[in-house]
Amino acid sequence: MVLDQLKVNSSTLANGTLVTLNALLDITGQGRGRAGLIVRGRKAGFFGPVGLFGDDDIANSNLDSLQDIAGQFTAQVGDTLQLEYFLQSSTGVSDAGWTAADSLNGRAANSSYGNSAYLYFSATDPANVTLQGLSGYDYVQPNPVPLPAALWPLLSGVVLLAHRRRA
Repeated sequence: MVLDQLKVNSSTLANGTLVTLNALLDITGQGRGRAGLIVRGRKAGFFGPVGLFGDDDIANSNLDSLQDIAGQFTAQVGDTLQLEYFLQSSTGVSDAGWTAADSLNGRAANSSYGNSAYLYFSATDPANVTLQGLSGYDYVQPNPVPLPAALWPLLSGVVLLAHRRRA
């Protein structure tokens, strides 16, 4: 379980202005497990932090995959959000359906422990809102790395050379 804080900042919007934020707990892997995300912050009319967003998922078999947790919620500029997120993996062994030959041959159950989770936040109006992880972790999802434009002519040239060499 990870506990952290996320500060909602803006250079153009006044403190207390409501903004819409997106959350994505990107989960990969396969196998039994549980994952969850809870975001707490201020809400008008309530004293202390309240739940702004929360969701979890459970995978009950070795062949299941945990689903990503994603959604939107409203926060205030200047607020410090309390984050709690977790990824828990587990396994179980069942010998149901095994024959005596299976046991004698050393058959074992398989499990995948390749689960990983990455938490990202973004604002629906990124020009006016910035998000700062107070632990130093950057929760902003990186942009995909573009393929250089020069790579396409290079690849087509390699294909032509390979074709020419065979002829």
